[in-house]
Amino acid sequence: MNAKCIVYEKIRNGEELTQEDKKNLKEIIKRMFNFFVEQEILPTPNNYAKWFFVFCYVVENKIEPSVNELIEIYYKIFKEAKIDFRVSGEIERILSEVRHVIYEYLETVKSYDNINTKKIWGKSQNNNYKPKF
Repeated sequence: MNAKCIVYEKIRNGEELTQEDKKNLKEIIKRMFNFFVEQEILPTPNNYAKWFFVFCYVVENKIEPSVNELIEIYYKIFKEAKIDFRVSGEIERILSEVRHVIYEYLETVKSYDNINTKKIWGKSQNNNYKPKF
């Protein structure tokens, strides 16, 4: 299997990510972490590196695989093709970029939540209101 991941290669080579790359990176992260939780996979550096590559391949190729198909893709990439990661430095670079994107995403969500809270409660409503039960 000739699997490629453009985002991974750009991060590995220290290239700047485009807006499209960042959009894909957010989708990769979202899908990967959901998969980790659903399948009870520990987010170790080795698991993170391999599954990041799998989800990058899936997102960039617009594939909507089932769990079994994801596992099959994983097997084809890492068992048949025997792709080797130079884990230490690459993981740190990827984690750094991912951490940055996650913080941007969380700030966007926080901002959106604040806007919706104001719409629901109104500006004059006390946001510290706690119902008494």
